[in-house]
Amino acid sequence: MSQLNQILIVYLTVPASDFYLTKMLAKSTNPSLEPFKAGKVDVGSLSFFGQKINIKLQDFSIAGLTNIQIEKENGQPKVEISGDTVTFVATFPNTEASPANVPTKLTAQGNLLIIAGGEASPLVPIKIMVNGGQLKGTFSATGNPKQIDSVNIKFTNLNMTTETNSSNIVMDLSQLDSMFKPQVEEILKKPSTLEDLVQNLNQQVNEQSVLAAVSSAGTQSAQQALKDFRDSLA
Repeated sequence: MSQLNQILIVYLTVPASDFYLTKMLAKSTNPSLEPFKAGKVDVGSLSFFGQKINIKLQDFSIAGLTNIQIEKENGQPKVEISGDTVTFVATFPNTEASPANVPTKLTAQGNLLIIAGGEASPLVPIKIMVNGGQLKGTFSATGNPKQIDSVNIKFTNLNMTTETNSSNIVMDLSQLDSMFKPQVEEILKKPSTLEDLVQNLNQQVNEQSVLAAVSSAGTQSAQQALKDFRDSLA
């Protein structure tokens, strides 16, 4: 294990550090992870008396992705190191240093679009709440901690895992007033639909532009944490 990784593992789990996971991810910009703006999601289709009905979700803003903390097992952080590569498991929500103005549950708000017979319905607000889950991530840490500006963090993946059932992923369709409401609710609550939604979110979070933004935030946070430590010894 490199000296840099020895230091960063500690910083990753210490709330006072700039490299603390919640703080680091919250610094990501262009795009931001808090909230995260998601693209369109094609939920699927169903048949209603021979008529095909397509269901889509769009204009989603997801809050709470940064309300996480490194998971611990037997008091030890779930972090693995192989060479320069660090893999961690974090859990929602953060109970040790919850960030301000961030929901404790992963919360997605957007619009539901129903297309029946080629005709699109008016957009309907929809809210989705995730009661719990994990975020697994991998990044490389390179550079010399004594030469702070040489330190670089590069994220290669961030993936959410959660139970894909209607008890854990809760849909609020209270504003949907449609003859198709029972059918729409049924398809949205299916485990296969929920799995597709989680997979779609992971695909969007793992786009190169997002990972590059998180990597930049990670680099800045790691360098700042090392500078703060250096200054504390002065």
